Amino acid sequence: MRHTLFQLLAEKTPIRPEATAPDAQLDDPNELDKDNRLLLDDLQNNILSGHHKDTAHYIFLNFHDGEVEQAKYLLGMLARSSVERTMVLRALGEPDSLEELRTGPLKQRLQARKGTGPFLIDADDYNEIRDMRLVSEREMRRARERGLEPDAQEFVLSLMLSHSGYEKLQEDAPDDPAFREGMWERRAKLNDTWPDGAEKRYGVDAVLIIAFDSTPDREARAKVFERVVSRLADVDHTDVGRVLRNRIKREHDDRTSAIEPFGFVDGVSQPRFYRDARNTPTVPLDTVLVPDPNGRTRYASGTYFAFRKLKQNVQRFYDQAGEIAVATKRSVDQVLAELVGRQRNGDPLVPGGSGVDEFDYSTDPKGLKCPFHAHVRRVNPRSDVGDSERRSLVRRGMPYGPCLVREADGRPALSADNQVQWEGEGEGKGNGGGAPGEVGLLFLCAQADIGRQFEHIQATWANNVQFPWGKMTGADVLTGSLPAGQTNRIRSIHRNPADDSTYTVGLDTAWEPVVEFQGGEYFFAPSIGFLRGLLDDLLKQ
Repeated sequence: MRHTLFQLLAEKTPIRPEATAPDAQLDDPNELDKDNRLLLDDLQNNILSGHHKDTAHYIFLNFHDGEVEQAKYLLGMLARSSVERTMVLRALGEPDSLEELRTGPLKQRLQARKGTGPFLIDADDYNEIRDMRLVSEREMRRARERGLEPDAQEFVLSLMLSHSGYEKLQEDAPDDPAFREGMWERRAKLNDTWPDGAEKRYGVDAVLIIAFDSTPDREARAKVFERVVSRLADVDHTDVGRVLRNRIKREHDDRTSAIEPFGFVDGVSQPRFYRDARNTPTVPLDTVLVPDPNGRTRYASGTYFAFRKLKQNVQRFYDQAGEIAVATKRSVDQVLAELVGRQRNGDPLVPGGSGVDEFDYSTDPKGLKCPFHAHVRRVNPRSDVGDSERRSLVRRGMPYGPCLVREADGRPALSADNQVQWEGEGEGKGNGGGAPGEVGLLFLCAQADIGRQFEHIQATWANNVQFPWGKMTGADVLTGSLPAGQTNRIRSIHRNPADDSTYTVGLDTAWEPVVEFQGGEYFFAPSIGFLRGLLDDLLKQ
């Protein structure tokens, strides 16, 4: 039988990977797999699977007021191959098509387009970006599973729209209340303090993400792409994310691990949607996907993204950890792990199964192994609450900022006076040119319901000084945020030197924030068919 979209999204059977080699021995796909393939062909990348690129440019856009045709032209072209773009440009250039277009900048450019390519730029510039386009989940995953060389898919593009973006496009917006209000309007609920100018900086119509493995040539081509986009929309600014890695190879794996700026392995616990050889537990697609209200295909789906730029104060984090270690008679590494909620390599602090994600907190009801203020326990409380799975987020963020000098395991290499060091400071300290500056995370998470998932985790779990069970525990030490003027006090774990036992003595430690909110917005990643259809609408006029 064929499934309705709601049945497909609620299905608990994981997605079966496709046969990607002639000798692959997989069962014949059943009807559900066929339906899934239709869904994945129309779904943007970087939702169910990460793009696995080491660099991403987040280009924040505003569409020109009153120029809806130009915005639709840009988005529709981004969703097409180079061959399709040429055909569309030729069709729009026909006298009958031009006659039907409303008078405006797009019509004027089409009329005067001699010698220009599909983005109405000169041929040399277009040749630099001709292969850059929105990539579907299925296409991206098939390329990776087939073991294609990285150059086979050099650039992976994805696009998200805010509520204001839908209004300017004159299209029906998704109906999530938080999405419609925007992050700025929800600031009281989240205890967010916005820096001056951040509301305008991130209150944009769209964000276009171009991901690639960095080389000088690709960096230059990405700049050309940004310049091209700026001809058809206003580029407010671009944030650049780059993957950080430690230098320790994984067990049974030739890769190193991605880390966040504090130096801990990142991305350990993520919802899974595909069947694998280890039978890793999976979650239904409706954890993250919802129907696209403007979809053009049977299974058109999208997701809501929360984007937040988070500045991380690495120096303060390590300074406070050192002070707690002295006061509690414990090692700095123990304290650091208890602040984050995992060991630096991602291992849990409580015993569990064989995997790094196979554990809960049922054996640690008093928080003596993993304290309640630990970031990992706070944002994914597992057995501490009864509904943590339905709150799951798919995290797709990347670090930003200049590089710190790091040890092999990812920790910052502190100087003799316990100061963090920046690459390029002093002889032999790095690759040159890395001045001290701001570092942090371009946090990006996908979900099916912003209020039930991201906002609940942030407001009810991370910010709550009495979570869980009404205990006085303090807020999450990394992403927790309290109202202005309030100090976060946490319950540190102490060691008794007499018998090496551990104990707590109440909210004995004042904790200064080490993560500072810099601005953000809620977006929706629509189906590729919808974006293609925006240009189809122009052709039908």
